[in-house]
Amino acid sequence: MKVEDYFFLTLELFKKEKQKEIFDSYMLPTVFDLLSVGVKRAGFKPDYKKFSIKYDFKTSRLKMFFRINRKKLLVLSSYKPTNVKKIEKRLKKYGFKKEFLIEDKKIHSSAGLFKI
Repeated sequence: MKVEDYFFLTLELFKKEKQKEIFDSYMLPTVFDLLSVGVKRAGFKPDYKKFSIKYDFKTSRLKMFFRINRKKLLVLSSYKPTNVKKIEKRLKKYGFKKEFLIEDKKIHSSAGLFKI
């Protein structure tokens, strides 16, 4: 990025009351197929029952796992902060300045424009 460039970012925010809705969206057939590519390449047959999802509040990450015997293989790690302040703080750490940042609580999403 150059100094004159802008960075537009949209992120889904994690809301505890929307957890089922958020988790269920990762098990939609088209999303499941996409997330299963790595599992297939590793020589395993994807099965809905072998996938699990959890949210890690320490890292603000949604994590999806595929169970192989008794071990879990991480197949997805997605940054989903709980509020826009976390986004601003994280980007500020890397030298970005906020031009605007909004949160839409109805759809638990955010949009922001940043500049170096």
